Amino acid sequence: MREQCFRLFALPFCVFILFGCAPVIREIDFTWKIAFSNEKMCNPINWRYLDEGMLFEKLRDSSARRAAAQKFSATEGFHSFPYSGLPAAALVEKRREFNRSAIVEIKKTPEGWEAFLHGGNGILYARTAIRASSEYVGCDSNNNLTLREFSITSGSEGTRGTARATERIISRLDDGSLAVNEIGRYWARTMNSPPKREAMEKLRFRSASR
Repeated sequence: MREQCFRLFALPFCVFILFGCAPVIREIDFTWKIAFSNEKMCNPINWRYLDEGMLFEKLRDSSARRAAAQKFSATEGFHSFPYSGLPAAALVEKRREFNRSAIVEIKKTPEGWEAFLHGGNGILYARTAIRASSEYVGCDSNNNLTLREFSITSGSEGTRGTARATERIISRLDDGSLAVNEIGRYWARTMNSPPKREAMEKLRFRSASR
């Protein structure tokens, strides 16, 4: 990436750039860590699981600056969450209460998978549909569902642009729980150098009764 923002002294119009330029990170080709295939059937994960405030979000594409058609999922909401619009202190407690009882139901469809977020009161709050045809969806070497997500965000004045690549392996364990293993890589300012940070997260979501 050309770092014109950081070499102001070398440019005759440096004053203009100083006040009007924001660092831009440019996407380049990189290698995903987990190889997968779009040609085979993934292991089944159909069931109901405790959301715990995280599972539904792990199943949807929240990448920044991607057109809707490029994302591996589409999400729609049906009801406002019971904690919406509450004062900050009340919101935190109400959201914890909601997360403790919320359930995610995953179903296989001809097009891929659907995940439904239900409150403990049985109300359906949101649905996300994962497209098996997406280039960001496939099965790993163990036939586990694998989701890829890439975000890139330009910096504003005084901040650096960032990029994030996330890979999630999703599998149902013998005890009925759902495992979500996530690898994240984070770049700052440029993708021409190794990631600034790498992180691995292993999550388990308990099975919920029918």
